Amino acid sequence: MQVGVMITDGGPHPSEKWADQTASQIIDIAATAPESKLMEARAFREKIVEILTPHHAKVQEHERGKLAASIEHMVTPLDPSEHIDEAVDAIIAAAKGLSFEAHFHKPETRAYLVNLIGSHFATAMHIERSWHADRNPDSEHAKAFRAAHHPGAGA
Repeated sequence: MQVGVMITDGGPHPSEKWADQTASQIIDIAATAPESKLMEARAFREKIVEILTPHHAKVQEHERGKLAASIEHMVTPLDPSEHIDEAVDAIIAAAKGLSFEAHFHKPETRAYLVNLIGSHFATAMHIERSWHADRNPDSEHAKAFRAAHHPGAGA
């Protein structure tokens, strides 16, 4: 398992950065990987970044739109479910013809992808809400969001 920090100078992370981070947790190339698999894995990882970039952008734009339409959205439960299957299906389809195609058709691999991508999408949604709360500090919903998710912030 990888642990890392994504840093910006304020605001959400670009969708390309999200896609890169997600892809790095789908394709983890070991230092001992045989050369015959290395190039294929690197190319597939880049393909995953290409696939996920518009999906991450869609999640962020969708969340921004909901917040712009109603600040009350900020305090609703995070639910990235409507975005997950399309992204997972695209990754599994992209594995077709690769030496590890069968791995991506395993139920446990799909479950991992659903959990990972869902987690990353939900985190991106949370960051959008946090960013929106920062820009609307006097809103009762922003205050409720901060109190629920960032206890002691601004105290």
